[in-house]
Amino acid sequence: MLPFASPHDLRKLLLLVQRKAALKKIVADTDIQFSESFEIDRNEMFAQPAGQGLGGQMRKAKRKRSPRTPTTVDAYIGARMRERRRALGITQERLGELLGVTFQQVQKYEAGRNRVSAARLFEICEALKVSLASMFKRDLEM
Repeated sequence: MLPFASPHDLRKLLLLVQRKAALKKIVADTDIQFSESFEIDRNEMFAQPAGQGLGGQMRKAKRKRSPRTPTTVDAYIGARMRERRRALGITQERLGELLGVTFQQVQKYEAGRNRVSAARLFEICEALKVSLASMFKRDLEM
């Protein structure tokens, strides 16, 4: 067993090479594996500017998509809404009145900029006199 039992003791070692060797000895009989960057020389590791990988390529931060962000399904449903509303000769303002929302909200639904909740989709189908399933089909049922 090495005399270095804690991470604090490991920090006392001055050279990175000695730290790596000590760590390798500590984890030799475990399932722990080191990444490729662990094997890279310190000078090589810091040769690249911040934000660049070892290959010299810039890495973009991964952005998580919000569950509230409209999807292609929302755009598809909006297009079906517009199609049926126009077929019935109803204005966005009138459809908004039937649904209890503003015509601007109807515009956003139709353009696919806002998500349509399940409850709202049910109300829309009732107002447009179509089945719920027809909003997901290519041809609307009359």
